Amino acid sequence: MAAGFDSYFDFEDLGLGSPGHLSFYAERKEAGFWSVAEDITDDQYVFGGEVTVEASDRVSLTLDGERFETDAGEEATDLGARLAYAVNDQWTVTVGATYLDQVTPGEPDETGTRLDTGLKLAWSPNDDLTLYTFGQYTVSRSGGLGDDNRVGVGAEVQVTEKLRATGEVSTGDEGHAANARLTWSPTPDREVYLGYTLDPTRYGAGSDLDDNGRIVSGGRYQFSESVSVYGESAFDLPGERQSLTNTYGVSYTPDAAWTLSGSFDYGEVRDEEDGDFERLAASAGAAWSPSDEVAARARLEYRTEDGDGTAQDRDTWMFAAGYTTTLARDWSLVADTEGLYSDSADSDYRDGTYVRGSLGFAFRPIDNEKLNALFMYTRLIDLPGEDQVDANGDTDGPQQKSHVFSFNAHYDLGTQVTLGGKLGYRMSETADRDSDDFSSNTAALTALRMDWHVVHEWDLFGEGRVMYTPETGTSETGAVLGVYRHLGEHAKLGLGYEWGRVSDDLTDINYQSQGLFVNLVGKF
Repeated sequence: MAAGFDSYFDFEDLGLGSPGHLSFYAERKEAGFWSVAEDITDDQYVFGGEVTVEASDRVSLTLDGERFETDAGEEATDLGARLAYAVNDQWTVTVGATYLDQVTPGEPDETGTRLDTGLKLAWSPNDDLTLYTFGQYTVSRSGGLGDDNRVGVGAEVQVTEKLRATGEVSTGDEGHAANARLTWSPTPDREVYLGYTLDPTRYGAGSDLDDNGRIVSGGRYQFSESVSVYGESAFDLPGERQSLTNTYGVSYTPDAAWTLSGSFDYGEVRDEEDGDFERLAASAGAAWSPSDEVAARARLEYRTEDGDGTAQDRDTWMFAAGYTTTLARDWSLVADTEGLYSDSADSDYRDGTYVRGSLGFAFRPIDNEKLNALFMYTRLIDLPGEDQVDANGDTDGPQQKSHVFSFNAHYDLGTQVTLGGKLGYRMSETADRDSDDFSSNTAALTALRMDWHVVHEWDLFGEGRVMYTPETGTSETGAVLGVYRHLGEHAKLGLGYEWGRVSDDLTDINYQSQGLFVNLVGKF
């Protein structure tokens, strides 16, 4: 399973004086996730962002950062800064620096820090052509990371009104690199593309081109206002592990209320070391929203995996559904469910079952917009196999069967202060991964929160939490303190710090998160 979000905010839309933009993204992929471009073997998490400020018509500054982690212990923090100066209408000079802090368990040559600087010179004689050259130099490094000095050239060409070409080649300490793409758009509703990428930083690459690169081709076509299709094929060519993957999909919107979709994926891996492997996946989904007061969705996916022997053989079923409706003037119903069953041909201990369902009632009185409340019941059955993650992404987390009841409410005290609280109760049975001996694990949660609207677009917030566990007779405390910056009418960006190990999610049995955090919250 994979989940993520991307966001983009223009400074003008945020009411800021200077031109520029702000973007954030986050993504989580669980072990076993597969797509036309990826085959994930360990849970991984990535989040980052970028901000660009146009100081004048000729000068712009860009800052970006990314954090990457996996449950296998891999970590990487990548920070960058670039300053661009338009000398005139045709020439642009860009200087920049990047900092990398990387940890790769078991590979000392891929662990350490490095600071690189770079220079890029671009020439655009017209809107249809851009030529550029660039160079990069390693200023300092530590640990096992090597230098990453690199030089290269590139071009972006609008060959015709319908054909666009981009390309770049470079060479350096880490090997040769190349990137080329042709995109043909005969109409606004149709596009086909062909691309080639050689990345020297991925596993198996080297200066002797033994990686061979990756070829991708695909396209999309809007048949009519109601039917669109897409397809993509990727041929991966590293020396000892070659793969061919294909994905196809269709979306059908017969009317304003209905949207139907389906997709099919097929992949083959030819691996001289770990054996050949094949994967097939098919999914179908539907969404229905006849009015603003009612919405429903459902999706079903089947995936089968077949490799040499039985260790990699697995069949997996996944489903998700949701329903929302307005029950009365002040009341709404919210229902969601999702599940997964994974059957391994190797051993019953590698089978996995996951089912989560929730039913909630939201109270939003029209005559009193200061008050909002939500009553929620959640049922969770989480029985991961020995090589799978639990519901919270923990490879060592326990099995659990839980009933969770919760009540959330907040009330506006005037225009600047909002008080909120949460009461929660969990009736749960838990067991170790390799055991069928379940024991009671009950907990009660109380949380109090205050939000203070300090000045225009800025909020301070604080929250205290107490969790009581009857089986042990112990109480744990936690707290969160932070600041939010509103980004328009529908989002706000938060920065804060968390103390203790008490989660407001009672299904998170082994909550470990604490310390500094950044989050993005949607407002509706």
